[in-house]
Amino acid sequence: MKIGIYLPDIDPKTGGGFTFVETVLGNAGASPDDSVVVFHYGSSAGLRSKVAGRRIKFHSLASGPIGRLIRKTWYGQVTSRLQRPLHQAAGIFGWNAPYVPASALDHAARPLGIDLMWFPSPMYEQVDLPYVITIWDVEHRLQPYFPELGAYAEWTWREKLFGDTLRRATYVVTGTHVGRDEIVRFYGVDDARIRLLPHPTPTFALDAASTPVTPLSLPVRSPYIFYPAQFWSHKNHVGLLRGVAELKRRGVTIDVAFVGSDKGNLEHVRERASALDIYDQVHFLGFVERADLVALYRNATALAYASLCGPENLPPLEAMALGCPVIASNIAGAREQLGDAALLIDMLDAKSIADAIQRLMADAALRRELQAKGALRAAKYTHVEFGRDLGGIFDEFRRHRELWHR
Repeated sequence: MKIGIYLPDIDPKTGGGFTFVETVLGNAGASPDDSVVVFHYGSSAGLRSKVAGRRIKFHSLASGPIGRLIRKTWYGQVTSRLQRPLHQAAGIFGWNAPYVPASALDHAARPLGIDLMWFPSPMYEQVDLPYVITIWDVEHRLQPYFPELGAYAEWTWREKLFGDTLRRATYVVTGTHVGRDEIVRFYGVDDARIRLLPHPTPTFALDAASTPVTPLSLPVRSPYIFYPAQFWSHKNHVGLLRGVAELKRRGVTIDVAFVGSDKGNLEHVRERASALDIYDQVHFLGFVERADLVALYRNATALAYASLCGPENLPPLEAMALGCPVIASNIAGAREQLGDAALLIDMLDAKSIADAIQRLMADAALRRELQAKGALRAAKYTHVEFGRDLGGIFDEFRRHRELWHR
């Protein structure tokens, strides 16, 4: 069987989405008899090196931004609009409807004989063949007041994307029972076609856990709380700052290290840090290299994962693998993903945040308990288990695919 994998962007600066794809690609679940083609835009050199020696080929849909724009415009605005009238005319005159590719991916996949396309992220291009789509969340339905989720163009795009793709998907992959129930509730997908594959613990974190702890080379004072998240409003950086300010009022000083790129909310977070009179305790580090990221986890008092969106998130798993105690938002799905290996609290309540941080600063036994439970949780579901379960989906489809001619 020929399996396609679609990666629209191969860029570490995209954050958790890149980490997820990087983790699962090298063990994509294909059997020894399968061939795998990765379709992508831009350069693939970074991922090619990570899967060297495996039976994976790479196929570029466009090499640069201009080529990508031209191809997306041609297929998205021209050929895709021809499909409906051509099918209608074929029905009227009794013709066989001509094949008109609806996307650059569709144009490339058909001649290569791809039997099943896997979308490891919700980023989708229309294809006229069976596909598996991975859905991380439907938060635009649950929390449409956040600008990056509920702005008209963004909300409409997400709704069209999910509405068009979920009901037609061969399988829908999501990570939690909470996520599955939301997909069924909002989009009417038959839950018999939904498969639960939790986020695997990122491989880089598991690998780094066996290496010696290195001192932090970045200009961050200890003790500090670590929070890796791009600057969207739903990531709730401001809520965490309120908790740190509450600690300062109690006479407890702790710094905060933020890493992540600006998605439009960074200046607001800076302003709130100044207004709360804790700006000198907050370190805005931007994008950091992998070695510095590992050091930040391993030298932190705790990860404070303040995001209000779920139902799954990768950084808590990274922290657990690297021995960093986890404080996280008690959102729907968090208990299912993290179990009792994290302190789950209301991350909009400054007192709850301050209480949790203060407990970890004062209670060494609690830190050790969370570290031990976190290590077990991180090792429970990795790229190996994910690949096994994904392979089960491919094998299930294989029995159906044998029923018709290529």
